[in-house]
Amino acid sequence: DKRDKADVDPKERRGEDDLLAGGYDEEERIEITAQQEEQLLKEDDPRQTSGQERKQMMAALASASILEGAKARSDQSIEELKMSNEQLLSRMDHLIGQMERCE
Repeated sequence: DKRDKADVDPKERRGEDDLLAGGYDEEERIEITAQQEEQLLKEDDPRQTSGQERKQMMAALASASILEGAKARSDQSIEELKMSNEQLLSRMDHLIGQMERCE
């Protein structure tokens, strides 16, 4: 294709810059950004979401809450195990000291 780049429709041209930018020209990127913005606004406005979407969002929030609680319990268990381990090490040091004194 020997046409000058200026003669080529921007949607036909997929140069290096376009590929680096996800394969979209500037006009397409603006359109996609506007669509994403509309979707975000829809998601933020509870009146614009369907009952099914609300149920999915509530389920996601509940799952996140459950995971946070599980992580907190896990973190607490880890701390308890660390303290228990430290107590065992201290007790072992004490017993080793007593054994050395008996020898």
